[in-house]
Amino acid sequence: MACMAFYSFQNHNTVNENQEKQIRDEANYWKLVLDRIIATTLTLATEDIPFRGHRENNETESKGKFLAIIELLGKYDPVLTELLQRPKGTIKYLSPAIQNEIITALGDKVKYDILLEIRKAPFFSYISDSTQDISKIDQQSHIFRYVIVMYDKENKPVDIVIHESFIGFEIMEGQTSSEMEQQLYNNFEKNKIDIKKLRGIGFDGAANMSGVYSGLQARIKHTQPLALYVHCAAHNLNLVINDSVKNITEIQNFYEKLECLYSYFANSIKRWAHLKSVSSVSVSLKRLCTTRWSSRNDCLKALSLLYVDILKLLAYISLMGRNKDEKSKASGLQNYFQKFDVILIIVIESKILNSLQIVSLLLQKSDIDLLKAFELLQTALNKIKEMRDKFEEVFEEAKQIAISWGVESTFTKIRKTKTTKYFDELSNDEP
Repeated sequence: MACMAFYSFQNHNTVNENQEKQIRDEANYWKLVLDRIIATTLTLATEDIPFRGHRENNETESKGKFLAIIELLGKYDPVLTELLQRPKGTIKYLSPAIQNEIITALGDKVKYDILLEIRKAPFFSYISDSTQDISKIDQQSHIFRYVIVMYDKENKPVDIVIHESFIGFEIMEGQTSSEMEQQLYNNFEKNKIDIKKLRGIGFDGAANMSGVYSGLQARIKHTQPLALYVHCAAHNLNLVINDSVKNITEIQNFYEKLECLYSYFANSIKRWAHLKSVSSVSVSLKRLCTTRWSSRNDCLKALSLLYVDILKLLAYISLMGRNKDEKSKASGLQNYFQKFDVILIIVIESKILNSLQIVSLLLQKSDIDLLKAFELLQTALNKIKEMRDKFEEVFEEAKQIAISWGVESTFTKIRKTKTTKYFDELSNDEP
């Protein structure tokens, strides 16, 4: 110690100065370490890449993507090389707890910046919905749509930019409109958001949300009369499609059989592999979406491309199947799907859902507005009316497709009034 003091004296230094320099060097080193760890965390988070591995220790080859990237960078970066060479049990800031802390801190910073933008905005809209998570807990989402005014160098407004930001999920404290109202006001107060700037609210059509007299939207309008309620256009479109077909037995039977067809092949590895082997296209059967009708267009596309291969395979299984049950189900599905009635439904549904899916996807874009939504819905309605008025052309198209699929001998007599009922139901609903 005396020698160190004498050495410092010769160099006009003090012991305290040397210790301070060591502390500064150590602090700068950990700043560099944290800078690399945070950069890695941001990269994984923004790309939706999972962090953790099955086991995060030196004995396993798969330590997770976070540690894998750190080790990769350590091969070329001396700072991380030194960090990784430190003995086990020393501080490294690489543990799962530290990873979660950094993710939380970064998330809080992003949320803070978004809330700051919302507070500065001259007005905003609020969009919310609820859904159950995997543990059956009802979670409410909070989304804000707001305007940012862009200024030039002279601080003059030159443009506006519309942002739509998701703030997060919150556990629902109740299902009644009064309970949801109180939770909403508490959320606004917690995030220091001024409800006087609220100009729009968007919910689904549930009575406790959209009720004219005591729904959540009515309660909010009582507090802020300038807030305009808008029923989600994409959700509304889905309800229209669902209501238009719920009383049409043929359509309901068709989709039930289509789901049975998917289950028949998907529930057997052998049958699914057999279908893949005989198919000439790289397409698989799709499971029906029970909540979004427009997405069923993908199911119909897959069915159309695989139709001939499916019928051939069903015919083969009905004769050469392993057991009576397998043969019986294959025969029943074959008899149903080779009917011309079914081919006609495939053609009609494909035309309708193809146009509606395009509209549905556009309605879900963040830059859509009410006028554009109305125009898109009106265009879809006009297309459906046009198909209804030109039903004979649709019928002839179905005949040609049936011939190309080799099932022309199954033509049946179909009354136009029965087949066009779907068109009538859809075209009677205004946007």
